[in-house]
Amino acid sequence: MKRGRSQWLRLLLVSAVLVMAAKILWQSASSLQQYGITATAASAVASSSAAASSNIGGGISGSISGGGSSSGSSSSSSGRSSIASAAPDSSSVASLVQAFLAAPLPPRNLNLSEQAPLFFFHQRKTAGSSLRATIVQAAKDANLSYFVPCHDGVPCDLYHIGTNFSAIYAGHFYWGEQRELSRRSSFDPAAGTWHNPRHNASCLTMFRDPVSRLESCYYFRFVQERAIRDGHFSCLSNLKAREMRSMFADGRTLYGRGCLNEPFRILSGLTDELDLTALSNSSTAEGSLLNAALALTLKHLSGCVPLVLEDPRSLQLAQHWFPQLAPAFVELKKRNKGLARRCPMTERAQAVLQELAAGEQIVYDAARRRVEVMLAARQREPCLPARGAGFCL
Repeated sequence: MKRGRSQWLRLLLVSAVLVMAAKILWQSASSLQQYGITATAASAVASSSAAASSNIGGGISGSISGGGSSSGSSSSSSGRSSIASAAPDSSSVASLVQAFLAAPLPPRNLNLSEQAPLFFFHQRKTAGSSLRATIVQAAKDANLSYFVPCHDGVPCDLYHIGTNFSAIYAGHFYWGEQRELSRRSSFDPAAGTWHNPRHNASCLTMFRDPVSRLESCYYFRFVQERAIRDGHFSCLSNLKAREMRSMFADGRTLYGRGCLNEPFRILSGLTDELDLTALSNSSTAEGSLLNAALALTLKHLSGCVPLVLEDPRSLQLAQHWFPQLAPAFVELKKRNKGLARRCPMTERAQAVLQELAAGEQIVYDAARRRVEVMLAARQREPCLPARGAGFCL
């Protein structure tokens, strides 16, 4: 009964996303012209990401289990995750990426407030802790209210804003948390309309190369925080491919989260760890789930300003879109909290990580190309002064 309900929910999700994707594609042509991006260029970028997706099914076969095939069978029946490689339809992925690149850019927020707040959706192991700290300092300097876990007495293990109404939220929040802003919605009888701060919320998030992020997550969240002292499992390159898949499929941090598919965890609306792990599964049904998750993630990301750790130019976007916080976006740097010793990464270990991160790689590549689109649009807008920036925004 539980399995049937889960399959029904996934089918409903896929159907809803296909309708949504069709609507996005319908708007693509006019949006491409509006932002000066030719259909040919966008198609080339989409094809690049689609090529990455076509490699998803190329190198890993079989499923994860703790031992032989009988162990794998019992693992499946007990609800444990299995991972091979996801295989979404490459043409569908190309269409989703093209629609994402052509989507209208989010409006700039020149006056952050409780009625028009900023959400920084912090993806784990992307140097977001450093960015949280600079955002807090910039908010203080600009006299803006903020709600940021790990700062000013707010517990780090907090994922909901509750009734804390602020101009800035920054943390491991999940997409949809903006709904809490609707508590402050009001009805204007004279106009016959509702005013909902949810519709004025801005979005910022940061990406990191997926293989680098997975490696960092393994050593910090598993080896260090989980105190894995075993000499074999404390070095990724020591692990066989089957062991690596098992560690990432079943491993959980002290906070109950996995390391796989972080952009989907934060931005898609999927929050159950088994669903997130299933995004790396090779079956047809799970491939459809990955397509649905990609559609949701890219749709939500189209309304955000993306930062990329490997591309410092992306900071210009945050400075331009949120000039009140411009001093926070001067440098992208990692606050290295990892104490666990890392052993050199072998090509074999890197290949397994690439396959495990294949879905995340599609989103990462699309985000990098969206940065190019937004930088080009920014160049066509007038330079605006911003408090404390000291340079043209």
